[in-house]
Amino acid sequence: EENFTGTVYGGALREIIREWAHREPKSVWSWYNEISDSGELPMQQTWWSSQANDIFSEMTAQDPAAAFAELKNISLSQKRGAYSGITKAAHGSDNRSEILDLLNQLPNERQKLRIARDLAGDWAKLNPTEAADWAATLSFENPAAHLEVLGEVAEDWAITDPHAAGKWL
Repeated sequence: EENFTGTVYGGALREIIREWAHREPKSVWSWYNEISDSGELPMQQTWWSSQANDIFSEMTAQDPAAAFAELKNISLSQKRGAYSGITKAAHGSDNRSEILDLLNQLPNERQKLRIARDLAGDWAKLNPTEAADWAATLSFENPAAHLEVLGEVAEDWAITDPHAAGKWL
């Protein structure tokens, strides 16, 4: 810290956290939580909170069950990054099918909806038929939540191919 200040320090610390997360996501998550709990953040709150994305992405990619189990312990400020990390991991992980299964089994409907909606929208931009097929398999206690995820697929599909999205509807 003595050698760096401001954005240079923040950028260097972000890179260290990313690399550490790639190697040891559970260790860096534990450290991240210790620092968060202490209240003495090494960077701005918004930048600090966004580090949960990289950490959760790696944790989900390497051990999906552990990442999903950790969701019940995340703080309000970590939610956005954790959800984005899961979405990111689902797109690029060899454990994609396990991640998707765990998401569908998630007992917290609000978390499930938030992650599924983001994942469906991102996926629809890349492969809309796969996204639509996957979204159709989701189960929610509230049917409106399922429709919301399907709607996200349709909206993002329409951006790239409105005719095919319309036919799908």
